[in-house]
Amino acid sequence: MAPVPGSWHRSGTCAGADGTAAAAALSVVCCRVSLVITTQPRSTRLAAHPDPSPAALPSDVVLTHVPPDGRRASVVLAEAGGVAFEWSGPARRIPGHRGQRNMPGWWWSSSTRGHVVYESWLERHHLMAFDRLPQVVGISGQPFAVSWTGDLRRERHIPDLFVRFADGGGVVVDCRPVARADENFYRVAAISRAICEEVGWEYRLAAEPDPVLAANLTWLAGYRRPYVLDERTAVLLLEATADPAPLLPSASAIGEPMAVLPTLFLWTGRMACDLGRPLADHTMIWRDRG
Repeated sequence: MAPVPGSWHRSGTCAGADGTAAAAALSVVCCRVSLVITTQPRSTRLAAHPDPSPAALPSDVVLTHVPPDGRRASVVLAEAGGVAFEWSGPARRIPGHRGQRNMPGWWWSSSTRGHVVYESWLERHHLMAFDRLPQVVGISGQPFAVSWTGDLRRERHIPDLFVRFADGGGVVVDCRPVARADENFYRVAAISRAICEEVGWEYRLAAEPDPVLAANLTWLAGYRRPYVLDERTAVLLLEATADPAPLLPSASAIGEPMAVLPTLFLWTGRMACDLGRPLADHTMIWRDRG
């Protein structure tokens, strides 16, 4: 039997009638397993950031980061492509104090087998979403400070995430709610995009996630640690669930749901379902075809 981390009883979040985030969970007990699912229907399309406008590439870009040895180092833009920023420590200290609006913390990453810093729950969500992708091999938070000479002074920006993929590609991410993105934010984003394109990285602006997807990922993340996976059970599931099938009957057909369900919701995504809908015992699941 696969070890189960903590309790199966987990709370989710979804959007209330007024559009604000509100706790809402429904406990469904079946075969001695208590699943908590969100009661929010499929969400409507959320506001997204516009693509950054084209911007001229500054001529004197410098990236400063903290390598694993802890000694701060700086590189010019031509050298940035050869630096493993996915293993860098935070480029700045994230403040923490009573009453602050954002919620910083450290995320244990199943991709890196270590902790990655985040500055807000919005960053945590996008960090969590990247961490679940099997092609991701490294993630860092506040990975480097990029500076350049602006019109009047030396400017500096620290992106929120750096993600490395197995093919060697990199993605730089800035997270901010659309409602809090002002003209200066998009101006810096345009310059950041030009810098990333020069190195060969992708640049993304990340906004608020679908609340149902966010709640489902948060629930699944409770089972991301390696000891949860029972490889023998996973093989049986992959062999038995080639076509879409309901969640709970599929788990029960393999064995005790308490042991099967953590593997069924394999964090690596080998089993798939529509995470844009609330999870329930009748949720249709299938083998991920890639």
